[in-house]
Amino acid sequence: TKVEFKLGAATGATKEDAAKAAALKAVFEEGVALSRVGKYDEAIAKFNEAAGMVPGCYDCYYNVGYNHSQKKEYDQAEAAFLKSIEMKANYVEAYNGLATVYNAQKKFDKALEASEKAAGLAGAAGPGGAGGGGGVDAEYNQGVIAWNAGKIPEAAEHFQKVIFMKP
Repeated sequence: TKVEFKLGAATGATKEDAAKAAALKAVFEEGVALSRVGKYDEAIAKFNEAAGMVPGCYDCYYNVGYNHSQKKEYDQAEAAFLKSIEMKANYVEAYNGLATVYNAQKKFDKALEASEKAAGLAGAAGPGGAGGGGGVDAEYNQGVIAWNAGKIPEAAEHFQKVIFMKP
């Protein structure tokens, strides 16, 4: 049996499709740059713009949530993280974001639930979790949540796991 592969540009993609993809990338990257320098309102606007360009952009909503959480606008952050999860049910980072939001609001039961979901999804993704850090982040979040809830021995167990996972 002879198999022949031809590598090249995707067939069916038009110049218009390429232009749309480039525009989306540019807007998204502007949002990331604004977020990095603490211009959260401007970053949120860029990520919302990007979300309007591509329906189902779960990364856009994750970043909207992240930026709202930096501003301590927890209701908006929660809504954005939940929207992201609605679009991608196994989005570890969005569950970690929810855990952080709930922890900041002292909603420790909800924080633990979100963190456990993140840890479970990261564990299902194999060693290193989703994207390499999701499992470690989820485990660390569980330790912080337990600590804040006054469950010190439970927190210590989570922190020991973090050290084991990422010495």
